Amino acid sequence: MSDSEFELSSSSDPEDSGSQYVASEQENDASEVQQRRRPAARGPTRGAGAPASAPAAAARPRPAVAAPPPKRQRAGQQPKLTDLLQSASKEQLVTLLLELDGESGGGLADKVAALLPPPDLRGIQAEIQGLQRKVDKAFPHAKWGSNRGAYAYRRVGPALRDLKAALLEHAKTFAACKRHDTLLQYALYALGVAEDMPTWDADTHNKPRLQTIKQLEGLLVKALKAGAARTAEARSAARRDLDQLGLELPAARAALGAAV
Repeated sequence: MSDSEFELSSSSDPEDSGSQYVASEQENDASEVQQRRRPAARGPTRGAGAPASAPAAAARPRPAVAAPPPKRQRAGQQPKLTDLLQSASKEQLVTLLLELDGESGGGLADKVAALLPPPDLRGIQAEIQGLQRKVDKAFPHAKWGSNRGAYAYRRVGPALRDLKAALLEHAKTFAACKRHDTLLQYALYALGVAEDMPTWDADTHNKPRLQTIKQLEGLLVKALKAGAARTAEARSAARRDLDQLGLELPAARAALGAAV
């Protein structure tokens, strides 16, 4: 280095060099701050400027698969014969048996008659007992005086008429069906119910009770004349039932061959 150059370098102001150094440091700090604030570079996004994706590979044709066989439908459980018979009405059963008897040439009637049990009276007796309870409940509560007067009869009259109709209806049904043994058994039971029907102060109010007893006695005699109680044992049992009733029933006793 020459003396002139040395002199120039040595003669430069030290304050100028310090200020240049400070300015350089400030520029470096500013650039660092800008780099921190600048968002991070993101990957390419889809859009107009983004490169198009590679075309999808052509789908290979799949082999045809046979359709699965249809599921086998379960047949519903068929109702039993007992369910069918219990759900049918009485008229339907009668019609069915008559049609079957006609198709068989009349041979089915004898088989059914031989196997058919006698009518069950328990259901009828339960019905009659229910009507008797309605009669008892219809009575008004009387603290003083008679409970068999006109007022009480008007209260009980409808229930009594229902009881009378039911007693006679079942007896007439057995008579029409020629079930003479069952008619005899039922008539003796129905006469006991009619005997327990209430009696009233006025004679006109007692007519329904007396009419019921008279008609039941006539049906009982009809059963005896038609052949009911053929054996001596059966007649003796019928006579004992008549004696327990406490009713005169002269026609029924005469039909049984007993002294009035």
